[in-house]
Amino acid sequence: MTRTHEIRPDLDEGIDRKVLSQLRARFLKLNEGRMARAMEGLSPRQQTVLTLLPLFFHVNHPLLPGYVSGSTPAGLSNFEPDANALAEAQRLTRSFSYKPRHGSNPPRPIHGLFLMGSLGTLAQADQSDMDVWVCHSPDLNENELAELRKKCQLLEAWAASQGAEAHFFLIDPARFVLGERDTQLSSEDCGTTQHYLLLDEFYRTAIWLAGRTPIWWLVPVYEEAAYDRYTHTLLSKRFIRADESLDLGHLAYIPPGEFIGAGLWQLFKGIESPYKSVLKLLLIEVYASEHPKVHCLSLRFKQAVFANQLDLDELDPYIVVYRRIEEYLTARGEPERLELVRRALYLKVNRKLTGSSRTQSWQRSLLERLAHEWHWDQRQLALLDSRSQWKVRQVSTERRALVNELNYSYRFLTQFARNEQTASLINKRDLNVLGRRLYAAFERKADKVEFINPGIAPDLAEDTLTLVQAPNKKEPGQTQWGLYNGSLAAHEWEHFAPIKRSRQLLELLTWCHRNGVIDSSTRLALHPGTSDLSEFELFNLLGSLQQSIALPLATVAEEPLLRASVPSEVLILVNVGVDPLKHHRDLNILMT
Repeated sequence: MTRTHEIRPDLDEGIDRKVLSQLRARFLKLNEGRMARAMEGLSPRQQTVLTLLPLFFHVNHPLLPGYVSGSTPAGLSNFEPDANALAEAQRLTRSFSYKPRHGSNPPRPIHGLFLMGSLGTLAQADQSDMDVWVCHSPDLNENELAELRKKCQLLEAWAASQGAEAHFFLIDPARFVLGERDTQLSSEDCGTTQHYLLLDEFYRTAIWLAGRTPIWWLVPVYEEAAYDRYTHTLLSKRFIRADESLDLGHLAYIPPGEFIGAGLWQLFKGIESPYKSVLKLLLIEVYASEHPKVHCLSLRFKQAVFANQLDLDELDPYIVVYRRIEEYLTARGEPERLELVRRALYLKVNRKLTGSSRTQSWQRSLLERLAHEWHWDQRQLALLDSRSQWKVRQVSTERRALVNELNYSYRFLTQFARNEQTASLINKRDLNVLGRRLYAAFERKADKVEFINPGIAPDLAEDTLTLVQAPNKKEPGQTQWGLYNGSLAAHEWEHFAPIKRSRQLLELLTWCHRNGVIDSSTRLALHPGTSDLSEFELFNLLGSLQQSIALPLATVAEEPLLRASVPSEVLILVNVGVDPLKHHRDLNILMT
């Protein structure tokens, strides 16, 4: 445990340059630890990408990746490459020779590089991508910005050739503070729906790569509401130099409309990635419940650094989110929701604690500590670790819990909007599209083929299934179709609960196809009951469905969602399970 020694740089009592230097050093120490964790989880070639990025933005060299022209903005504030970066560059291009910039104050239009995303966190995985914020001078003209964008595109292609998925986002700090930007800043960002929540995430999760450091680091939490006055004093009285700091704004107040917009966006993301969205939605709920006096996680993070509490585990972005949600749900007495959050975190991290592991990474150790805190036994862990083998029953149970939580979030956001008499920051058109997507994904209604596996398990296909037509006990004189696990003999199926029932065979088969329960390797046993369905017809029906409904389904475009729903394709199957010649055959038998 790091010794606590809180720093309080007060304007009234006088600000000490030495104290400010100590504060910056604490943030950089924590940053160094996160960077080491990020590097530990990368392959050697991916490590090279991260090592070289600052150099590539610092110089324009025709032989280095990302080169566009000699006029492309280059020069990274307060950066000089170390021997390791230069050695890596020379491994790429042996003829490269670094020449330091001359002059008392050479122009350095790239102000800072920051790494966003899962790298360096509990959730870092082999496929984690690199979202890099490239903070640049506000003075760049359109031609210079176009060149810089081209450079970023070339660097993305080079990173891909090294096995790293990288995305670069150009940030003009002066415009960003005003909430203005041209593009999304990550795959989790939805333009107009969030600014302060994105800034909150940036301050508590970003890894500084090179360049200027955020002036926000040096502003005490109790001065957040006086941020402009405080930072003006720091700069005007030269406690810090303007060319050493980067200003992206403060978090003294978050408009209520942002919670609504960001929450609705996360509901949309939850259609395909429910576990990650559950965590983010609950954090939004926590913040909204505190409004207007929101003490967001980045402020807690800063407070911990000021107090010299630099425990890498407890300040891990995912742990910080979990701890805050845990406090909230425990205080509300909602253990079932808390248990879902724990499962969501565990499955998001996706590191199995059962079975033998040759390596004991810091992530596994931290996850083991959490599982012990939660009193999870080996049976619970084994169930979660077997998610790749989960089939319909387990997935359906989990989906119900996830959809219940997403529905709760929707109701909470709706009530919050009414109470605050505020509107979402999403424009009306986007809101309509989002509402239609949510309705299509989660609304239950008759004759709808329900999709039960929104990112819960990788494969629901069963090895063997039994299809049975039997009398419907709830509706005398009617029949229904049932789908059962395994290969069951006649009447053996009566002792088992079906996976699913349906009045119509075609509806049941379509559900099986849409959810991947039946694939080309599934063996089917058939008990047709009073129908005329044969195995030949059954497999032809499945073939027709596979041909007509190609999976995975394409994402529906926005325009159709804004119009009234109409069929886009019609498949007509006549006499399903009915032999149209059977009546004639019976007549022939009678005549003879």
